[in-house]
Amino acid sequence: METGNSKSRTILVVEDEPATREVLRRTLEQEGYRVCLASDGEEAVEMLRRESTDMILLDLVLPGINGWEFCRAVRGEPALAHIPIIIITAKDSPAYQQKAFDLGANDYILKPFDLEEVKSRIAAVIHG
Repeated sequence: METGNSKSRTILVVEDEPATREVLRRTLEQEGYRVCLASDGEEAVEMLRRESTDMILLDLVLPGINGWEFCRAVRGEPALAHIPIIIITAKDSPAYQQKAFDLGANDYILKPFDLEEVKSRIAAVIHG
């Protein structure tokens, strides 16, 4: 089922776990989004330089540049700072959530996640 004008929207999924990355890709493509995938922070930075991106779904625990560093880098880059970021992580603590919002995250989803909730939160962030 396609929602609104999602067809023209691109989501960058930054997730090091292949199974989770694939579930998110398949689900978002079914919703009509264009999906780019990165398995670590370095790859995600390169992808942002090459691809027009409307939103980032970001895991915190990544090899190399972790989610915190990546979020800080995106928010510090004027050409990228406007891109919404949704953290998607197993780190369930108020301190982690506060840090994510302090670094400029737009939302925080806990793993294991419910796909319907993920779709709803993405739609809320992207489509306002």
